[in-house]
Amino acid sequence: MVNKRAQITIFIIIAILLVFGIGIIFVVKNSLKTVTETLPVGTDNVGDFVTNCLKLTSENGLILIGRQGGYYTVPSPSIFYSGNDSGPEKYFTELGSITVPYYLYSNSMDNMPTIQTIESQLSFYVEENLDDCLNNLSVFKQKGFEVQAGEVKVETNILDEKVGVSLNYPVTIKKADFKQQKTAYDVDVQIRLGLIYNLTRNMVLNHTACPPVNNPPNLNQNCFNAVRSNNLNIAFIRLDNTALLIFTDNEYKLNNTYNDWIFAYRYV
Repeated sequence: MVNKRAQITIFIIIAILLVFGIGIIFVVKNSLKTVTETLPVGTDNVGDFVTNCLKLTSENGLILIGRQGGYYTVPSPSIFYSGNDSGPEKYFTELGSITVPYYLYSNSMDNMPTIQTIESQLSFYVEENLDDCLNNLSVFKQKGFEVQAGEVKVETNILDEKVGVSLNYPVTIKKADFKQQKTAYDVDVQIRLGLIYNLTRNMVLNHTACPPVNNPPNLNQNCFNAVRSNNLNIAFIRLDNTALLIFTDNEYKLNNTYNDWIFAYRYV
């Protein structure tokens, strides 16, 4: 009788071990499946992929908008510059062709954007150009994922030492039992855009206290003391009766390039 009970106990223990072992195999198998599916070629997951594209596109937009005086779409009056005119070409030709707004036009203020305008211009740029990087999320489709994506909506917040860009872009990827969803993405770009804007604005608002001297004129150098004290370089390009003022930030780089802020000044 004792032997019979011992045999039953042994069978029960073996059965428990088998069930436990099968459970472990099932968990490990599903765990490995999840790891495999969340690592498509070229990216960690859909959230990281979109966030990386958001950062790259935002940086490209900031470079262009800075060189065009805060605008993606530049209003008139403005001046086109191809980078081939006389002047310090070594400094300036890398910028390529740009359209620069007049902040000062014969001593009247024109086209000095508000900080809210610059935020809207960057948001518009990112919305229009984000898919150049996303490529319709083809990296996931090539791995066999079913992809559903909504509309792109971007908001920008410019501060003294950084620019925050927030993206609302609902994306769902699915394959077999795996599903991943992401809607909100945020990046901070280290750039002193708010500081540069405020310094520029103060200079433009006080332009009557900074009259040009000599002929052809140079702006009074005393007006740039505050700019230089914040580790910004200043350069000029003279084009007939127009001067392009170029502020270059020596603190941060975007895509390995120091950030420029450029606007035009017509002095006659």
